[in-house]
Amino acid sequence: MKRYDVIIIGSGSAASQAASVLRDAGKQIAIVENWTFGGTCPQRGCDPKKMLAEGADLIARAERMKPLGVTGELKLDWHAFKHRVTNTVLPSRRRRCIIGKNTASICSKANHISSMKTRSSSKDMKSRRINS
Repeated sequence: MKRYDVIIIGSGSAASQAASVLRDAGKQIAIVENWTFGGTCPQRGCDPKKMLAEGADLIARAERMKPLGVTGELKLDWHAFKHRVTNTVLPSRRRRCIIGKNTASICSKANHISSMKTRSSSKDMKSRRINS
């Protein structure tokens, strides 16, 4: 059974922060993720929303400038815009930011077996601490 100092279940923003601090402290870490790496915020939530809001805001600002003499029409190519949003926040890019020295990445669903033991679909793991 593989042993780690800490097993982190999920790879969202909290996992990134925890992994950074733990790595700096020289701890052996496992991050178990069963979805796209990075969590909801960068994949389907906050980051894409900010990019979409910026595009909508740009068009609204241009409309407000028409009385001041700004002419022309802005259009949003939805397919190109969505492609840019989707490809900017790639799970592999997010994964490279989180995973580093002393850190294992396990793509699997995790289950707590006991207070210090976790089972993923690929293996059992043990640690002094499990954060989820």
